Amino acid sequence: MRNLNEDNITRAVLTMHGGGGGYLDSDAVFGVRSSLVADWVERPARPTPDGGSSDIPFYTLDFDFVLAPARDAVTS
Repeated sequence: MRNLNEDNITRAVLTMHGGGGGYLDSDAVFGVRSSLVADWVERPARPTPDGGSSDIPFYTLDFDFVLAPARDAVTS
């Protein structure tokens, strides 16, 4: 789960889901939206995108988040 919060931006809390998950069509609690389903890409052990390193394979996700301006930012 990721908490996105910036000044003058509407706060959003999102859970990204990997495509092909067995429970995506039957999630009655969270109501998974297709716009939040994405393909995770397996990467071999190597330096990680954040500047660290991993001795084991890991996954990355490329996703563009577009957040709406906060209501008070629009009117001011």
